[in-house]
Amino acid sequence: MKLFAGVILMFTVTRAFAAGAESYKTIENLKAQDFYRITCSDSSESTQVHIYAQVNKGQVEDLKIVFLKPAQSLNVLQFSKSDLAKISIKQNESGLEISGSRPGSYYDETLSLTVKDGKDDLVGTLSYDDDDGVSVQRKVKCGAVNYLLFPNK
Repeated sequence: MKLFAGVILMFTVTRAFAAGAESYKTIENLKAQDFYRITCSDSSESTQVHIYAQVNKGQVEDLKIVFLKPAQSLNVLQFSKSDLAKISIKQNESGLEISGSRPGSYYDETLSLTVKDGKDDLVGTLSYDDDDGVSVQRKVKCGAVNYLLFPNK
């Protein structure tokens, strides 16, 4: 009986905290949301590049760029709250653009991520330049989600 009660309790607790994700496959779906997380990646070259942005009511609340050279290096650039104030989101009929700049150690860094509808999912172009030796211009594949509690209810 104790085993049965334990299994029922475990199932109830697991179900109570069940979470899922709502995925946005088109720009129209994405534009209609107040809150979403978008990740774009390119792993076609020896140094991979990934960008993550969290958007809430038209404002970027979190932004990270990750450069990864497998088994050699990992570089994560995270934008501070004051830097995020300089990053804007522009929407138009064909897509959206997250762009801006922030002061760097020697030069200003510039960032632009344009996202549009692709064949099967969202695609984009990431441009990043720190004006001090790191410059990236990549075609990226993107995904956007909002994590939800009880997604089936």
